[in-house]
Amino acid sequence: MSNGEIGIFYLNGNTYIKELHDGPDGVYLVSLNEKYHPIQIYESDSFKIFGKVVGKCKGAEIPGFH
Repeated sequence: MSNGEIGIFYLNGNTYIKELHDGPDGVYLVSLNEKYHPIQIYESDSFKIFGKVVGKCKGAEIPGFH
């Protein structure tokens, strides 16, 4: 996963959809909503990347979705 991409992440028992920021001051999960602070990821954390978000759609755009 590249720096600045939005993904689905597991961190210490919680799951997040956030933007990944890897910089000189550390690795962070950053929310697109400014009311949430970035979450720093430490080497001692339990961290997994479940996947990358490639787009969004509305339920009405999915055939058979109710």
